[in-house]
Amino acid sequence: GMGLQNVANVYVSKQSYDSAKPIYAAALKIIRRNGSDGHLSYILGNLAAVYEELKDYDQALSYSLQALEIRRAHSQKRILAAELIGIGHLYVLMKKYSLAERHLDEGMKIAESIKAKKLLEDGYLYYAKLLAAKNDYKKAYHYIHLHNQWKDSIFNEENIRQIKELQTKYETSEKDKQITLLAK
Repeated sequence: GMGLQNVANVYVSKQSYDSAKPIYAAALKIIRRNGSDGHLSYILGNLAAVYEELKDYDQALSYSLQALEIRRAHSQKRILAAELIGIGHLYVLMKKYSLAERHLDEGMKIAESIKAKKLLEDGYLYYAKLLAAKNDYKKAYHYIHLHNQWKDSIFNEENIRQIKELQTKYETSEKDKQITLLAK
């Protein structure tokens, strides 16, 4: 099951979604028989993502809802929030706005409680899309603004981390040079 899933992941990374579908489906059959809930929800999520990329939102939703059922039974808040926010986005794409809002609300509450920055960034974008679809452009703008704030915050944190990493490498290199000079 997992080996097949890895092969399908390669096709997805190359955006060959039609090639990934039957491989994921075969892996799903194996994992349904003798896999763990974690593996099952993971492959269901992957299948949902493939069908979303192919714009088959009904099939994507079907797999996402199956994954959500499994994920609700476990206490991994980040994964549960991601699933709920993703389902909210699917409902936006399907123009089922009240269902979109309900799933986004639930997912965002969890994301806020665990301070999941990337999920908050995505969720605010999907809220903006939802509100724009409902012609509430003032609120949509507000959520785009929040999305951009989180995006900038994540980008800045990543830059700071990379700068610190480079600084540490430089300092280590300089110390190594000094040790080499002192040893001569």
